[in-house]
Amino acid sequence: MKRLITILLSLLCAVAAFSQSAEQITKILSSSELTYGEASYLAATALGLISDDAGFGEAIRTAESEKMLKGTHTADEKINVRDFAYLCATAWGINDSLFFWRTHTKRYALKELKADGIIPASYKPERHLTGQEALAIVTRCLDRTPEDYGNTNIEEEEE
Repeated sequence: MKRLITILLSLLCAVAAFSQSAEQITKILSSSELTYGEASYLAATALGLISDDAGFGEAIRTAESEKMLKGTHTADEKINVRDFAYLCATAWGINDSLFFWRTHTKRYALKELKADGIIPASYKPERHLTGQEALAIVTRCLDRTPEDYGNTNIEEEEE
């Protein structure tokens, strides 16, 4: 029951936060193993880098050009937890960990997101995510406030 409520809340947050087309979100939510194209679409639309009617191919090209992914991948290739953690950490600038900040590796991105409670600690690096799990992780990234980040260049407004 708790999982169902979490999934429904994630779906509502995602629709409100991203304003993606229902077709793309439906495809992502029904995915039993998330692809690089779907993962890139979630991040790129959340950041406003692509429109909500863009395809997964355009999304992955944008993610690669923005250095959210290491290496070259196809839109249909399955993404694992370690690579998804790197995508999220670089997309949202989550670099609180000294090791991730210095090395900028997938391993330390995953450790950072697990330590922050964004990715469940039980997830193994090579595990594949479902669309619902990925959407919940993206929602947790979006829910972070500037105060949650260790290294931020956001200046306080003066009154």
